[in-house]
Amino acid sequence: ASLVFPEPVPDAFEARVVALAQDLQRTCEIDSDAALASVLLSRWLPYSVRQCCNTAVICEVLWRQLEWPAEKRLCGLAAALTMNLSILRLQDALYHQQQPLSDAQKAAILAHPRAAVALLERLGVGEPVWLNAVAQHHEALDGSGYPARLSGDAIGTDARVLAMADKYCAMIAERGYRQGQPADAALRQMLLSHGKGLDTELAARLVRAVGIYPPGSAVELNNGEIGVVVKCTLDARHPVVRIVISADGRDLREFPERLTSNVPFGVKAAVDRWRLGLDFDPIRLWRDSMVAKDL
Repeated sequence: ASLVFPEPVPDAFEARVVALAQDLQRTCEIDSDAALASVLLSRWLPYSVRQCCNTAVICEVLWRQLEWPAEKRLCGLAAALTMNLSILRLQDALYHQQQPLSDAQKAAILAHPRAAVALLERLGVGEPVWLNAVAQHHEALDGSGYPARLSGDAIGTDARVLAMADKYCAMIAERGYRQGQPADAALRQMLLSHGKGLDTELAARLVRAVGIYPPGSAVELNNGEIGVVVKCTLDARHPVVRIVISADGRDLREFPERLTSNVPFGVKAAVDRWRLGLDFDPIRLWRDSMVAKDL
């Protein structure tokens, strides 16, 4: 990843991005739940890099559910990893910024899809599916997006998925001026606030792919226990949870597993991650997974 972010290396750039996308595909194949958990729990990367990687994870999980072939998913992942290539430093500055955006910052944001495409072309990328997805990842079905104000079928399906995943990851991420939203609240707000601009069928598939309480979510159960979602199930309302804090407030070491389809263990609400304790290491919940090494 250091060869792509924060400064792209011209030499064999396209091949390096594709290799990174293939690594991400293998990660999701080994343990998609752990990969999804990293979206919520991993904080060691700079925000600009994290946003692209997290968006790519969400896209890969959704595209796999849609049964897209690996090669088609690979182009979309390359687009997700490079969609913000022209504004990486600005994104990291805005992550800490608490005052409103300046006019220059607003202009840079509005211009960044086209600027990213131009930069990718200079770096030797010629794949039209990749470039079109980057160009369109902020367009909206109702024509309210940017930079070209495309609408409807003029926006590619891969770009629609990319736009939705990008919005979702941005909403659950913290900023200098606010905390990140719980995943369930972000999904609801995204559908309510952006419903006209989103592909509603894809949005429904996103909920099924990541769950109402995605892996990595901190949740309180009906019995007062607090834990972390570690696995999605066929019912988005009832994930598998491992308990971190007992009902009487004790930190646990064994992390017992709860099936939340059982009423006493049902999810009462999503909670802020700080409820888990500042020194809590989520890697321990996926110790048996190879993916856990990269969380």
